[in-house]
Parts: sequence; structure tokens; C-alpha cells
Amino acid sequence: MAGSGMDDGTWLAERPRARRRDRRGTALIAFGLAGLVLLAACVAAVLASVVPLAGAAAALERQRSDAVQLIGPAAAALESTATSADNAGASLGSSVAAAREAASVTGQLADALQGLAAFSSAFGDTATRSRALSDDLATTADALARNQVDSASMAASLRTLADRLHQLEVTLGPAGNPPPDAFAGIALPLALALVVLVLLWLAAIAAASVWLGRRLRAGGVDIGG
Repeated sequence: MAGSGMDDGTWLAERPRARRRDRRGTALIAFGLAGLVLLAACVAAVLASVVPLAGAAAALERQRSDAVQLIGPAAAALESTATSADNAGASLGSSVAAAREAASVTGQLADALQGLAAFSSAFGDTATRSRALSDDLATTADALARNQVDSASMAASLRTLADRLHQLEVTLGPAGNPPPDAFAGIALPLALALVVLVLLWLAAIAAASVWLGRRLRAGGVDIGG
């Protein structure tokens, strides 16, 4: 009976400890399972964020590549137009010189014929028409000179725009190979890798909590007393 009483006392003393182990084990299992559920939600949220971001990055790269492919022809067209404007300016310069020369000749003719007007009214009429023609030629020469200046200014502006396009092309990089940027190239993969490592670490903690809770409830391990 003494032995039986000792067994009963030991059993009665162990009951509170077993209940505490069960409560602790249940709490650990609940904690671990909640962590696993939260981790699954975090994984889903990360995937929902990263996939559209990766798609947007790919779309942006395609747009950059398309823009780079258009920059070269656009700059070449501007340079060609600038060359045409220069050629037009040269032609206008020749026309200005010719118009001024013609204005000078017709002015001199008007002066000469005006001296002969005393002998015949025909000379006076011709002198008047020559003077009018000289004035018209001078006005035309002035207008052509302004057009020449405008043409030269336009050519310079077009070449400036072409140079800016070439600078933009260099900044954007080749169509199939963006400009190197060490941080930009590793920022997203590094961030994703860190997130994955953190999630794996938390998953290990949650799984360890579940395992330890089950061991507690099974009586395989004891914490405290």
C-alpha cells in the first residue's frame, strides 16, 4: 500500500505538470501554425507585388528599346533637314547678291536715262521704270537676306536638336543593352533575396514552435517545471 500510495502521489504531482506542458505545447503549436499562415499570406502578397513589378519593368525596357530605335532616324532626319536649310541659305545668299547687283545696275541705268529725258519722254519713262525696278530688286534682296538669316538660324536649331537626341541616345544606352548601373541592376534581386531569407527564417521559427509544442504535449520534453 505504501508503494501504491507513493505511486498515487507521484501521479497526482505529475498531473499539474502535464497540464502545464499541454497548455504550453498547445500555445506553441498555435503560435507556429499562426506564423505559417501569416507566412503563406506574406508569400502571396510578395508574389502579387513582384510579378506586376517585373512585368512593368519588362514593359518599360521594351519602351526604352523602342525609343532608342527611333532616336537615330529622328536625329538623322533633323541633320538632313539642317543640311537642306544650309543649302537653301547658300542659294538665298547667291540670290541676294544677284538681286543687289541687278538693283545697282538698274539704278545706274535709271540715272543715265534720266539725263536723256530732256531729249525724249521715252527716256524719262524708261528711267522711271528702271528706278522702280531697282527699288523692287533692292526690296527683294532685303527679303531674301532675312530668309537667309532665318534659314541659317533654323539649321543651327535643327542641329542642336539632333545633338540633344544623340545625347539622349547615349544616356538611354543601346536598344538591346541598357546603360550599366550597378545598384539599379541588383536592387530588385537583392531586395527579393532578402525578403525570401527573412520569410525562410520566420518559417523555421514557426515550424520549430510547432515541433516543440508537439513534443511538449507528447511529454518528450519539458520546459520549466
